[in-house]
Amino acid sequence: MSAAAAPTKTAILCFFGFSFVWTWGLWWIISAVTLQSASMGAALFLASAFGPSLAAVVTVLVFEGTAGFGRWMRRSLFWRLDWRWYALAFFAPAGLILAALGLHAGLGGTVPASAAQGQYLRALWLFVPITLLGGPVGEEFGWRGYALPALTARIGWRLSALGIGVVWGLWHLPVFWMPGTAQADLPMGLFLASSVALSVVFARVSVDTGFSVLPAILLHGAINWSSMVLPVMPVGAVIRSYVIVVSLLILAALATILKPGPLPAFGADQP
Repeated sequence: MSAAAAPTKTAILCFFGFSFVWTWGLWWIISAVTLQSASMGAALFLASAFGPSLAAVVTVLVFEGTAGFGRWMRRSLFWRLDWRWYALAFFAPAGLILAALGLHAGLGGTVPASAAQGQYLRALWLFVPITLLGGPVGEEFGWRGYALPALTARIGWRLSALGIGVVWGLWHLPVFWMPGTAQADLPMGLFLASSVALSVVFARVSVDTGFSVLPAILLHGAINWSSMVLPVMPVGAVIRSYVIVVSLLILAALATILKPGPLPAFGADQP
């Protein structure tokens, strides 16, 4: 099968533009317009999370047609991967957070009770809606499914990972001023640093699995779920656990980006 041409600069810019316009536009409506009901606001916020993935679908259809869209979907949804990738994606975030909490306790800190205490089955079930209806599915077809392979074909996966990490962090910027969001109580600088570090880790997993988006979705879901269930988010002025998590992420990103290889292959329908 002949290799598919790398996306054009225009296509890549259109992807990023659509992602921001869709998401930031809906966030502006939520913040600036008086909505008839709280449920309408919740629905708009839910829709806003799908900006990057919708941008990827539209961009591929417009610039590559239905044939290109089919190739992209087959690659993105390729699932016959080594089971260890799925295990790594699911368990690594909780392991990293638990290590951070252990270090925090070892330094004399107090670890609060888990939000899932006494409701473990309900907490486990929350993984499904968190993954399907929030950032994981709404974002990953865009960031890792489209932007990463598109930029990797031009500048390599390492520079692509760093650039996408910056954009990924900036894409979240408005929610820092929206009460009730996870970012509203986070130090902005630490969140942006964690976005870049996570982007590097995501990129390595994606490149090693032939740009299948499924491990990225699972990893993203596990991160969001673990940070809700395990008491690592800042509480008042106590942010040391979160600082330790970000520090461990940066170390993991450095190890990941310094490790030699791999050289991604392009043009196939699947890995």
